[in-house]
Amino acid sequence: MLYIDMHVFLIKRFLMADSPESWLEKAISDGHINYLEYNKFIDHEEIGSGGFGTVFKCEWKDCKLKLALKCLRVDTSFKEKGFINELKLLRKVYYHPNIIMFYGVTKDHNGYYNIVLQYADEGNLRKYLEKNFMKLQWTDKLRIAKEIVDGLSFLHDNDIIHRDLHSQNILIHEKRAKIADFGQSRQTNDMPMTSNSHVYGMPAYIEPQCFENKKYKRDKKSDVYSFGAILWEISSDKPPFASFESDFALAIHISKGNRENPIEGTPSQYVKLYKQCWDGNPSTRPDTKSISEMLDKINEILVQDNEAPSSNRQDNTTTTPAQCYLPDKSNLVDSCEGIVPSLDNNQFGSKRISSTLETLETLEFDIAGKTVACFEKDIEHLKRAQLIDLERSRGETLAQIGQYSEDLNETHKVKELDKLKDRYLEDLNETHEFKEALDLYVKPRGTWSVQIIKIVGDKKEMDYEVREGDIEEVVNGFLTSRDKLTSHDKEILKKAANEFLISKEEASLIKTVNNFFVPENQLTLDDLNVLKVAANQFLALKDKKALKLLEIAMNGFLESPKDEIELKKAICNFLESPLILDNKLSLGNKLALGHQITTEDVKALKEASKDKKIFEETANRLLTLKAKEVLETAVNNLLKLKRKRALLILGSGGTGKSTFNRYLSRRLWEKYDQKDMTQPIPLFIALAPLAELVNQNKDFIEAYLQKVGKLSLEQINDLRKRKFVFILDGYDEIAERERHCYKSNMFSEWKNAKIIISCRPEYLGEGYEKRFWPKENEERGFQELTITPFSEVEIKQYIIKYVNYSQNKDLLREKGIPTSQINRIILYDEFIKKWVERAQERLRNVQLRPKEREEFNHLDEEGFSKHCLQFSKKFAAKMFMDNNKVVINYDPDYDPVSEEVTSDWTTYLGNTNVKNRLMRFSMPLIRRGNQYWFFHKSLRDYLIACALLDSFKDNPHETPFNKQSIIPEPAIQQFLVERIEQMPKYKQSMLNFIECSKKDAKVQIASANAITVLSRARIPLPINLNNIRVSGADLSNGVFNNSQFVKANLNNVNFQNAKLRSANLEGASLKNANFKGADLTDANLRHSNLHGTNFQDSFPKM
Repeated sequence: MLYIDMHVFLIKRFLMADSPESWLEKAISDGHINYLEYNKFIDHEEIGSGGFGTVFKCEWKDCKLKLALKCLRVDTSFKEKGFINELKLLRKVYYHPNIIMFYGVTKDHNGYYNIVLQYADEGNLRKYLEKNFMKLQWTDKLRIAKEIVDGLSFLHDNDIIHRDLHSQNILIHEKRAKIADFGQSRQTNDMPMTSNSHVYGMPAYIEPQCFENKKYKRDKKSDVYSFGAILWEISSDKPPFASFESDFALAIHISKGNRENPIEGTPSQYVKLYKQCWDGNPSTRPDTKSISEMLDKINEILVQDNEAPSSNRQDNTTTTPAQCYLPDKSNLVDSCEGIVPSLDNNQFGSKRISSTLETLETLEFDIAGKTVACFEKDIEHLKRAQLIDLERSRGETLAQIGQYSEDLNETHKVKELDKLKDRYLEDLNETHEFKEALDLYVKPRGTWSVQIIKIVGDKKEMDYEVREGDIEEVVNGFLTSRDKLTSHDKEILKKAANEFLISKEEASLIKTVNNFFVPENQLTLDDLNVLKVAANQFLALKDKKALKLLEIAMNGFLESPKDEIELKKAICNFLESPLILDNKLSLGNKLALGHQITTEDVKALKEASKDKKIFEETANRLLTLKAKEVLETAVNNLLKLKRKRALLILGSGGTGKSTFNRYLSRRLWEKYDQKDMTQPIPLFIALAPLAELVNQNKDFIEAYLQKVGKLSLEQINDLRKRKFVFILDGYDEIAERERHCYKSNMFSEWKNAKIIISCRPEYLGEGYEKRFWPKENEERGFQELTITPFSEVEIKQYIIKYVNYSQNKDLLREKGIPTSQINRIILYDEFIKKWVERAQERLRNVQLRPKEREEFNHLDEEGFSKHCLQFSKKFAAKMFMDNNKVVINYDPDYDPVSEEVTSDWTTYLGNTNVKNRLMRFSMPLIRRGNQYWFFHKSLRDYLIACALLDSFKDNPHETPFNKQSIIPEPAIQQFLVERIEQMPKYKQSMLNFIECSKKDAKVQIASANAITVLSRARIPLPINLNNIRVSGADLSNGVFNNSQFVKANLNNVNFQNAKLRSANLEGASLKNANFKGADLTDANLRHSNLHGTNFQDSFPKM
């Protein structure tokens, strides 16, 4: 009662108060809030949704200013009160540079109020980090953090607590961070006496006290905790605790004192700061003013470390110029203490750096040699697991034959007959009958697009060219492409640069640089512009005037000496001189040259200035070194920017994607040498049995190595340093294909990895390419190729090879079928037949238990192959009806009362039925733990197609063909098409389903399946299709000229690119039908239901 009474009291109190709308109207009339006419805003575009409504981007036409309108769309007083609260707070603080600008309010055509805000041109902080993280220096990260805390400090100075601070409520406009979204904010003098810690927002940014104590009252230190989480996010480029799917689980995790681990390479002072901010004890968290001061100090330390000479460094490590040219090798540089030889003060430039580089390279290989020993054991274990997958999984059917427990209580402890399994696998390895024999392997060919520079008139433009060839060569290029110049490459570049210096002709230099890239990744026009700038910088530094100008700059400095920093400025000023290269360089490019000069360079010049001759020699070496470095840096940057990280291999079923993936994996493992740290480790991963791990916003490779490789996190983290090739087979066999593959599997956690993914193209929707773009360099890092289906000539050659290899002459003579007409389904028929025959032979020869022997003899007499094929079809059909599963997880429940095992799959996978167990053993199944799947998805699809055709004799309502749509499964459709071509008797059965649907709505699924198959088979349909029900059918590219579809149910039917000239669709239901690119010339659509129908690019235009 007390709970209800309290709510009644609060509601009455609220209703007695002035309404939020009346407060707003009074504030507008009193001039406290600007009111702007809604018709002043144009080009509205929805860009997001927040706690109180929708946000639109628009343009204020009077001043051509981009704005954001935050619209309240909820008609509740509580929501309106939050809306008004946001207005009140914005009015007080909007003018701070790190808080989003507030212009006023407006009322739209629907009578809803909108807050008019500044539009942030780079979105929120989360999106900004995702897009720009690779380009951000630590000075940039510190600047962003400083701007956020300055805005937060201003809020706290005005006694405002934000209460919902996270990276999506921080906006970036013109590179500046701005705090936004004050819907949950409160003033400290307006806080309720009771708890205000209702857990809204994102748990990862909420202090643990809110989860632990319902009466906890938030304060400014609550915002500081949230800011600590943001500091970590800025250092990591990912939200805190991104792997947690459950908010409840995360809240418990945080309440136990858990926080994110520091990211490698983060300044220690920065780590210390965010740990203070998210401390579990609010009283020990610093205030915003102290945080701002600490960020300033961290920035000063970083700047000093970057510019200070070695003698001033705290660690007293000898610093050489080599440190400037060795990105990602700081650990090697630090290890050089006492190894790098002391250098004479006057020894400068390329000689000194070359010596240091040689020392470092030697040291690197020494360290690598020691590191290899730590990896060898882990990688050897991983290699064994991989070879089992590659060599055995095709035939490894761990069926429970011969010895099993009679006690149902021990169903989960059934022992496999090891002898049978070993013999089975031994047979496979000896005969090569069911693994890819080298004699039969046909190298697949494919097509791919390549960017080329095309000359149109007097202009150059980028275009695409389709090429065809051996895909193995393209994949090799993908795997071996450089990401930086080797020492040999640098010598080649040096030679080309010297020739360029004499000839001034860019063509030869461009050709040399292009040779550093594989043919599929040549320089684009944008790349050429980058290279041309570097070439001009190179010429500027090699210009005869450069030495004289450098001498003038030095003399000017010596007349009034100060320190090395001032001398560096003087040298940079010399580089800005208009005399350099006759104005061929922009000021920006000249300033970029100035950044090449290090403090060490300046110090060496100053010491050499005591003698004119020594100075000229030193300066000449400096200019030569910098000129060389300019070109090398530009090319290395291009190599890094254009590095291909993800390769998508497309191909329809049966084109050999999996065969190629296995072949490639074996070849890479054979080539792999553990002692060579530069060799990539190949990992072949079949995705189907691991579907629950794929696209889950978690590190998929880490999960795989833990589950399959049995490696610890420590071992996995050690492996992250190595190069990998992840070969992911069967992306079309998982359900979650619409997510961003690269990001949702966190492949960016494996910095030195390349990803190869195979998939059937029909299982990917439009715009699929972006879902595979690497996070690091997006489109530039993505490559795609398509395996072409075998030509008739190749099929004939393969069949002849197979016949000779298997000594099965009957295949060519069967029913007098010419070799060229043997389609895929006939080969699958033959494969299954041979598979079952070999399994039957093994069962004859193995020592079976009495019951098993009795059952086997009975099957043998009745026709073992017939029974086994029928069982396989039923098994596959069950997978199809069970949500179209590719992998079965068999984990039955045991009922101790009835002593029975219960599962939908017990009939097929249980061990009590001896007959079924024998037939299961004879199927082409793989088992891993409690998972079962066909060793190739196409086998499952083939058997499903066979089962569906067999079911045509059943009641039309009960046939599986009428229970599950085949529209999402193009591979099953294709097998049905091939069987109809081979056995036309099935054509009439399908036509009967379509005809039956005119009067019986209960056969609609079968009717849609049937018309889809017949259309794909190019089998002419009856002209009279009036009143048919085929909702959801795929009739793309079909020919239906003059067809009658009067009053037909064609909802959600795909007519893309179909021909419907003079078709009559009068009165038809076409809701959400797709006519994209269809020919509708003279088609009759009168009185049709066209709700949601897509006519894009149809002809004539609708």
